[in-house]
Amino acid sequence: AGVDHFLLAERLVVFEGGLVSWAHAGMDFVDPTTGRSTRKVHAWCREIANMFPVGMGYELLLSEGLDSSSRPFLQCESERRLATLMGRAARGRLQWFPSVLPVTAPEAVESAAGGARVIFVDVRTAKEREVSTIPGALRPEDFVMQANQHVEDTNVSLIVVFGTAGVKRAGGWCIHMMNTAAFRGLDSELLRKKLRNLEGGLAAWLHAGMGLVDGTGAVTRRVHALSPDSALSFPLGMDLELLVEHGQTSTAVPFIDSQAAAILAPVNAERYVRSLLRDIPKESLIDILQASAARGYED
Repeated sequence: AGVDHFLLAERLVVFEGGLVSWAHAGMDFVDPTTGRSTRKVHAWCREIANMFPVGMGYELLLSEGLDSSSRPFLQCESERRLATLMGRAARGRLQWFPSVLPVTAPEAVESAAGGARVIFVDVRTAKEREVSTIPGALRPEDFVMQANQHVEDTNVSLIVVFGTAGVKRAGGWCIHMMNTAAFRGLDSELLRKKLRNLEGGLAAWLHAGMGLVDGTGAVTRRVHALSPDSALSFPLGMDLELLVEHGQTSTAVPFIDSQAAAILAPVNAERYVRSLLRDIPKESLIDILQASAARGYED
């Protein structure tokens, strides 16, 4: 009552990034009881704690279980993240890998529950797989060694390939397998029918409430999220411990990302691509360029 709404609208702003961005700027907090400076911060839940900076002396406190008032907010944010993740995955598939058929996590699980055999292939790096993976998932090299057996096995209904978010690495690996099927002596049509890209990748798998195992086969809640940006695709309120790796990876991700850079910043694209290529081992670069050529990039 009596509030000038236009004046309020001019002055009312959202603190973008909240306390997380404040912490990343290296700022201090105060104890509301004593008024003294403190490095303690209540991070609400583990997933949000993962967003705070590392090595800056903050002591992060977590709730002992989430109260009923917290869950609707976390659920709403998780749903928003999932919608963004799946939208990005769908757009990426249509742009880069339209010939690769998708499958959702619930669909893959339902297929396996129906009695059919579903093979999962984890195309992430060894470091990421060591932290956690989908139970029973194969490494790409292990799948390739027995590719004929897997493809021609009538009990195998789906070969589900996944990365972190189900776009670049998973889709690229599917394309590579389809393009080299004849060379490997595989039935191309049968492979195409069974091969699927897990839409939304490992992040979508966790959104669906599915579990993970570590390198020893033990159940775990730890997951390698690859980068801070990718970490924002994972669900909240599920007590996940997200690990991120700063800097570029030695996979096709930075190279494919340079395609977008060429569109958004054509003046700096060449310099950007050159800088990325210097970080990629020669063996990986050969595979990346061969896969890129198969997609028909003019450059």
